[in-house]
Amino acid sequence: MPLINKFISNNSEVYSDSFKTYVNNNESRIENLLPNKHFTHLWVNHSISWTNMIMPDIHTNNIERFWNSLRKRVKEKHENP
Repeated sequence: MPLINKFISNNSEVYSDSFKTYVNNNESRIENLLPNKHFTHLWVNHSISWTNMIMPDIHTNNIERFWNSLRKRVKEKHENP
């Protein structure tokens, strides 16, 4: 949480998957575990769908693509200095 508070700007939207660190997916109660007043946390439960069922614009594809590209570039740089 300290890193999130330090690096997430006020009034931002944070998208994530529903990993148990971020979201309690107990069937009786779904709960945001990143409650904060300075940003909005929205998530996708990938065991149900690749997009948020209520808000289909919320998905993690863009950030997943970013991380995959970054990992590939770092690996290439280390293999070919």
